[in-house]
Amino acid sequence: MSRPFLLSLLCVLIVGAAATAYGQEKAHKTEMLPARLDDAISFALANRVELALAAKEREAASLRVKVAAGKFLPRLLLSGSSKYLKVVDRFTGSEINGSVGGEEVHVKAENFQPRYEWRAGADFIYNLYSGGQDSASVVESQAEQKAQRYEESSIKSKVSLEVTKTYWTLRKAQVETGMAQRSYQLAQKHLLVAETKISSGLNPGSDSESERLVMQEAELAVAEAKSNEEVALTKYCQSLGLYALDYTVYLSGFLLLDAPEDVREPVLLAASLQPEARRLQAELKAAEARVKFAEGSYLPKVDFTSSYNFVGRDDANYFRGISRMRSDYYTIGINVSFTVFDGFWDRVALAKRQEEMGHLRLRQALEQLESQNQEKLNGKQKLQREAYLAQQRLKLYEGRRNMVAVRYRNGKLSELEYLEAEKTYKDFADKLLLSQIDLALSKLLLAISNRQ
Repeated sequence: MSRPFLLSLLCVLIVGAAATAYGQEKAHKTEMLPARLDDAISFALANRVELALAAKEREAASLRVKVAAGKFLPRLLLSGSSKYLKVVDRFTGSEINGSVGGEEVHVKAENFQPRYEWRAGADFIYNLYSGGQDSASVVESQAEQKAQRYEESSIKSKVSLEVTKTYWTLRKAQVETGMAQRSYQLAQKHLLVAETKISSGLNPGSDSESERLVMQEAELAVAEAKSNEEVALTKYCQSLGLYALDYTVYLSGFLLLDAPEDVREPVLLAASLQPEARRLQAELKAAEARVKFAEGSYLPKVDFTSSYNFVGRDDANYFRGISRMRSDYYTIGINVSFTVFDGFWDRVALAKRQEEMGHLRLRQALEQLESQNQEKLNGKQKLQREAYLAQQRLKLYEGRRNMVAVRYRNGKLSELEYLEAEKTYKDFADKLLLSQIDLALSKLLLAISNRQ
C-alpha cells in the first residue's frame, strides 16, 4: 500500500473514533441529567456546594457545644522546666567571727546551688463560680447549633424550590418549542401548497411570497424558542450543581417527564416547619445568652486550685538531675478574682443591642412572610381563573377539531384545513398545560410560604 493511502485511512479511523467518543459522551451526559423532579431534587441535594458547607457548619456547631460544656470540667495542667545556673557572687552577706580553743576563727557563709536543675509539676483547677458565663456559653452554643440546623433545613428547602422552579421552567420551554415547531411545519405545508398551485397552473395568483414570509417568521420563532429553552436548560443544570458544561448537548433528545399533577411539595420542604422563623428565634436566644455572658464579666470568679511539684538538681551532670527528682512542695487553695475595670460595660451594651436587633429581625421576617403570602394567594386565584378559561377553550377547540375531522373524512375539507384545526387544538392543549403548571407552582409557593 502507498503511504498516502495509509495516512488517509489513519485519518478516517481517528475521525471516526473521535465522533464515536463524542456521541458516547453526549449520550452519557444526557443519561446523567435527571428527567424526573424527585430525582433532580435528590441529585441537587447531594451535589450542591452550599449543602456540603452547611453540613460542615452543623458539625462545627456540635463541636462548639462540646467545647462550651467542657468549661464545667476540671482542668489538669502538667508543666516542666530545666535550667543551668551559674552563681557569680557566692557571698551571702553573712560572716561569723569567734574563737575556738583560744584561736580566732573567721567564717564567711557562701551561697551554693547546683548548676543543673529540673522541675516538674501538676496543677488541678476547678471553677466553682464563673458569674454565669460558663452557663451562658453553653446556652449560646446550643442556640447556635439549633439555628444552624434550621439554616441547613432552610437551604435544603431553597435548593429544592430552586430545582422545582427551574425544572418546570424548562418543561414549559420545551412545550413552547414544540408549539413553535408545529407552526413552522404548518407554514411549510402552506408554502408547499401555494407553490404547487402556481407550478400546476391551478391558481396562478397564489401568493407564495407571503407564505414564504410566514414560514420565515415561524422559523425565527423556532430559533427564539430554542434559545429560551437553552437558557432554561442552563439554569436547570446550574440548580443541580452542574457548572462549566456544554449544555447544548442536552437540547436534542432530552425531555422532562413529569406532568402538572406531579407538581407537589417535596418531602424535604414539608419536613421543616417554618425553618427561617425558627432560625431567627434560635439566634435571638443566642443573643440573649451573650448578654448574660457580658454581664457576668463584672461578677467574681472562684476557682479551687491544687498543685504538686517536683525538683531534681545536680552540680556535675545535666541529665543526672532527672534521676534525683524528689517531691518539692504541694499547695491547696481557693482563688478568687474580680475584674475592676476593663471596658466590659461596652460589651454589655453591645450584647444588648444585638439582642434588640434579633427581636427586630424576627418581627421583620414574620411581616415579610405575611405580605408574601397575600401576594401569592392573589396570584393563585388569578391563575385559577386563567386555567379554568383555558380548559373551556380547549373543550371548544376539541369539538371544532372533531367536527373538522368528520368533514375531512367526508371529503368536504382539505388536508390543510384539517391540519390547521389539529394544530390549533394542540396549541391550546399546550397552553392549558402551561397554565396548569403555573397554577400548580403558585399553590406550591403558597404552601411553602406558610411553612417559612
